[in-house]
Amino acid sequence: MSTRTQTPKDDTADTQPDPTAILSPEMAEAQKRATAPGWRPTAGDTITGKIVDMVVRKLRPIADKPARNILVLVLDTGDAERYTSVHVLHSVLQAGLDNIRPTKGDRISIAYLGKFQPEDDSKDPYHNYVVTAPDAAEVPFNWDRLS
Repeated sequence: MSTRTQTPKDDTADTQPDPTAILSPEMAEAQKRATAPGWRPTAGDTITGKIVDMVVRKLRPIADKPARNILVLVLDTGDAERYTSVHVLHSVLQAGLDNIRPTKGDRISIAYLGKFQPEDDSKDPYHNYVVTAPDAAEVPFNWDRLS
């Protein structure tokens, strides 16, 4: 049986204590990755970083969209925030990642080009991205993917 003591709340403090201060360095890093702020790009934004985590998360149903699994990439961007999560919500982003098939440790760049309306106005607008792996060796085209 374990005993826990509760520290009295300091109502005079202006800021919350850093919860990672009580964790081991490894656990503190894991916590920072798990709670990395999301990338919210506007047209023309690019993010580049090394993939430190690849996680599948379940999205709750929203309006007319059913629950679904999405990929969340956590990138070490090397800036002050260090970790940024990229939620792969759009099909063009998913297709770009499918083409380069990155894994943990790979450095990738994602450029958000904005929301586009197809020439056929009966089709829905889409979010357009360009995804590259700047350090990756060129992979030969796989003709079998067409069959």
